[in-house]
Amino acid sequence: MIYVIGILSVFIFTGVNLYIGITVFETFKYFVTFINSYVYWIVFLLLVLSFFIGKFFKKILPEFISKMFYLIGCYWLAVIFYFIIAVIIFQIIKLTCYLLPFAYISDGIKWRAVFYAVSMMIICVILIIGTYNANSIRLSKYNLQVEKNINGIEKLNIVMISDIHAGRIVGKSRVKNLVKNVNSLKPDLVILAGDIIDDDVDLKEMKDILTPLKDIDSAYGVYAVFGNHEYIGRNTGYMTEEYKRLNIKLLVDEFEGIDNRFYIIGRNDIAYKNFTGKERKNIFQLTDRCDKTKLLIAVDHRPVDLENCKNAGIDIQFSGHTHRGQLHPLNLITKRIFKIDWGYLKDGKFNIIVSSGFGTWGPPIRIHSRSEIVEVILKGAVN
Repeated sequence: MIYVIGILSVFIFTGVNLYIGITVFETFKYFVTFINSYVYWIVFLLLVLSFFIGKFFKKILPEFISKMFYLIGCYWLAVIFYFIIAVIIFQIIKLTCYLLPFAYISDGIKWRAVFYAVSMMIICVILIIGTYNANSIRLSKYNLQVEKNINGIEKLNIVMISDIHAGRIVGKSRVKNLVKNVNSLKPDLVILAGDIIDDDVDLKEMKDILTPLKDIDSAYGVYAVFGNHEYIGRNTGYMTEEYKRLNIKLLVDEFEGIDNRFYIIGRNDIAYKNFTGKERKNIFQLTDRCDKTKLLIAVDHRPVDLENCKNAGIDIQFSGHTHRGQLHPLNLITKRIFKIDWGYLKDGKFNIIVSSGFGTWGPPIRIHSRSEIVEVILKGAVN
C-alpha cells in the first residue's frame, strides 16, 4: 500500500509540474519571442528537482550548495500550491465564460497569457510577504485569571513556544534570537510544546543547533513535550538525552508539582500510537494523583481531547501543531479540523491557548499567520 501511494504521489507531482512548466513556458512565449526552450526546461527541471537534490545529495554536495537547493525546493513547494489555486480560478472563470454567452472573451490565448502572467507576479509577492511573516516574530500576549488561588503567587508569567522546527531552515542563529526574545520577557515558566526539531534533521551534523535553549532564564524552569515530528523523524530517544543536556524537563505522559503551588502535566503526542501501536495515557490517569485544588497546567502538542481535559479539571492547556494553516487558505481547513486552531478559547473553567508556532514546515513562508512567541500573565483568584 505504501509503495502504491508513493508511486501515485510521484505521478501526481510529475503531472502537476509538467502542467505548470508548459503553462509558464507558453506565457513567456506570448510576451517574449526569443525565449530559448532548452535553457528554460533545464532551469525548470532544476527548480522541480531542487528539493530532492538538497535533501538526498547533502552528503555529496558542499553544505551551502545542498542547503541552497533545499531552500529553493521548499519555496517551489509553495509556488506549486499557489499555482494550483491559480489554475482552479482560471478554470472557474473559463467555465463561467462558456456558460454565459455575454461573458465570452474574443482572444482567449491573450487573456490566458495575461491571467497567468499576473498570477506569477502575485505569487512572487506572496513569497516575499510570506518570508517576512515567517521571519518576523510576533508576541501574542494574554492576560487571564483562573478561579484557583496559586498559593502565594499574585501572577504567573508563562512563556510558550511551539513548532520551532529547528533544522536546515530554522538554524542555530534563529534559535539564539528566540532565546533572547524569551529572556527579555523575564518568564516564571517556559513551555516548549513540541515539534522543536524538524523530522529530517541530521542530528550528528546539527548536534549543537539547540544549544542556545540552555540559556533560557526561567524562575521555575523549562518544560517540554514531544510533537509529531519528533516521532516522524524517530528522534525521541535523541531528544530525551538532548533535553537532559539542556537542563530542560521532558514530560511524557507525566506530571510534576512545582514548588508545591501548581502542577504541569505533559501529554504524549497522539503520534505515539502510530509509531508504537500503544495508546497514550488519558488525562484522567494523569490528573488522578494531582491535588485538584491547585492550578493544573496541561501541555499537549495538538489542541485535541479538550472536553476530557475540561472534565478532568485542567485550568489551562497550551498547544501548537496547527501553524494556523501556515499557507492561506489552509487555515480554513485547520479551523474545521480543530475546535480552536489558533488563539484563546474559554469553556467554563477550562482555558486553552494555541500558538501558530515559531518556525515553519516545508515552505519557509507564512500567509495569514505569523511566527510567534506566546506570553500569558496568569492571575489566581482574588482573596
